Amino acid sequence: MIARTATLAAAILAVGCNGAPDRALVHRRFVDLSEIDSAGNGRLDGAVLRSRGEAAARELAVHGDRRTGISLETPGRIAFRSEGSDSPELRFALAVRPPDAEVSLRVAVNGAVTHEERWVEERGWVERRVELSRFSGEPLEIELSVEGEDATVLLAHPEILASVSQARPNVIVYVVDCLRADHVGAYGYGLGTTPELDRLAEDAVLLEDLNACASWTKPSTACLFTSMLPTFHQARTVDDALPRARTTLAEVFRREGYTTAAWVANPVIDPRVFFFNQGFDRWVDLRSFEERSRRSHLHDMDPDAADITEAVLPWLEAHRRDLFFLYLHSLDLHYPYKARSPEGARFVSEKSTGLDRDRELYDAELAYNDREIGKLVDRLKELDLYDDTLLFVTADHGEEFGEHGATRHGKTLYQQVLHIPGVLKLPDSRLRGRRSKALASNIDVAPTLLELAGIEAPAEFQGRSLREVLEKDVAETERRAVAELLAPNVVAYSIRDERYKHIKALVPNAKEMLFDLERDPAEGVNLLPEAPREGAALISDLERFVQLGQHGAHVSVEGRREGAAIGVEIGTDSEIASAFRFAISTGDILEIAPDRKSLSLKFAADGKARHLVVQTNPPGADLRLLVTADGEPLVDSSLKMKDLAVSVAEAERLLHEPDNPDRPVWAWYLAPGSGRHQVELDEETLNVLRALGYVQ
Repeated sequence: MIARTATLAAAILAVGCNGAPDRALVHRRFVDLSEIDSAGNGRLDGAVLRSRGEAAARELAVHGDRRTGISLETPGRIAFRSEGSDSPELRFALAVRPPDAEVSLRVAVNGAVTHEERWVEERGWVERRVELSRFSGEPLEIELSVEGEDATVLLAHPEILASVSQARPNVIVYVVDCLRADHVGAYGYGLGTTPELDRLAEDAVLLEDLNACASWTKPSTACLFTSMLPTFHQARTVDDALPRARTTLAEVFRREGYTTAAWVANPVIDPRVFFFNQGFDRWVDLRSFEERSRRSHLHDMDPDAADITEAVLPWLEAHRRDLFFLYLHSLDLHYPYKARSPEGARFVSEKSTGLDRDRELYDAELAYNDREIGKLVDRLKELDLYDDTLLFVTADHGEEFGEHGATRHGKTLYQQVLHIPGVLKLPDSRLRGRRSKALASNIDVAPTLLELAGIEAPAEFQGRSLREVLEKDVAETERRAVAELLAPNVVAYSIRDERYKHIKALVPNAKEMLFDLERDPAEGVNLLPEAPREGAALISDLERFVQLGQHGAHVSVEGRREGAAIGVEIGTDSEIASAFRFAISTGDILEIAPDRKSLSLKFAADGKARHLVVQTNPPGADLRLLVTADGEPLVDSSLKMKDLAVSVAEAERLLHEPDNPDRPVWAWYLAPGSGRHQVELDEETLNVLRALGYVQ
């Protein structure tokens, strides 16, 4: 087997993974392209680049296949050194612009020409491998040179590969967009939509209670990638990109020597705009962005799970000796649904209409996608990769068919859109047939996959590995699954434990609900306001989390003298746009003045802090704060937002542990978009997102 280390000096570490066989692998990147400057100059690990014109390292897209690389203007060369290794192999990918240019390529190693070719016009990236076993154990002096007529040669991922003993599994994550768990046979659906996935489930561990952290693709996928809730990873809205500062699952695997690649159909995580390809050597858009942007309807885009199969199966054969992490993301189940053949004939009635017809078409799409998953599994077996591979099939969210008055997804936080499948096939099919009832969130996926591969998860990951839960086949106590919906017309949050679920909506109308999922899995009976004692803790936990998700001036006030009449007055020279209050009690009174220049909160001290979030227009305006107890001033001061500004992480700490717990009032400011990377959407991007229903 072949894998990659992050640097030449990296030590080769054999990490055990129960059930995974030993294999030979190490992937050694000999030049870090990201550190070559904009003029094309660089000396890295002995690397020297010489080329006419600009040769900066950047993301290069060829027919939707995105890779990090450099561009060499002919004539040009790149030279570098590498320490000795066993049975080395040189790999890189090429593309030429224009594709019919007459260009020649030469590779010289230690002064000897080892590879020469004349470019023959080919579509897309062309993989090259140069066997260097005759230089085994020798330090390497390597030079790649390109000559010919005026042309640009794109060079991606130059790597030296060498063989070592390693005991880690390959990892594949397959996300079926919009797949709700209760339409999968292994979860009890009786219409035969998923025979291939059901067959895989027999060889796997089934996560019976896996929940998405959001009800639409971008924030949920970011949860899977970063093991952070949306409030923290900050890719929450249509125009948010995934911040570069977040550590992704792919980045961790790549640092540990994995080749990382993705084939993705959903443009809402398009790396050109939203940066979801962090850590991936290769990210392939199933339809090039340029093609999609000229279409106005999802049917015209023709997202197809078969495109994934067609591309990935040859890749698996070519990389069967590599240690790899693959991310695959299909889009077939996304509305509007197609009448597939022959699946349409099996699932769709000629007489059905409305939501019934949508549901039938959805099932037909699912059966079609399931067939392609079966082809992937069969090919893994044919290539003798199946036993060495950790394969996880899941979804980013589910889909609604009118159960609570909503359709599709991204509109509510009911279980139809949050309960997703989790079919986890371990190496050698260990623990096969086990069904785990443990409550889990998709932020738990990344640390689970890493631990199963023998890799330590980054400290900033918020999810908890499920490995021990799965192996002991017991449920952990005090697990929570949190979800968020942040859209222009809807703001809502939910939290649940093994039995109860609490939903708190802020926009368009404030509303709270508590459901007993054990007795009422359809979430039809709201138990509030008479909350059972077991549900009270959920309400408190969600309240703190919702506070954290709101930008603005945060003011917490605690009355220390039992029964004292506490008054809070907040004024501004601008305008109070909105005010949210938390931890309220019966009898609390919040009033905003008609001119929106001030507000007041009155309550009787009971040992419980009240929390206000005040948003101003324009954002960040300074405030005046007066807090009284039985008419006597406790605090009378100006709040300067620039002095009170904190990060999301610091705000979380302040919510739980104020700097001075003996102080009755504490405040901070969370700026709009704190930690976010918002991008301006061009018309091409907007056209695609409109076709998918993300933008009106």
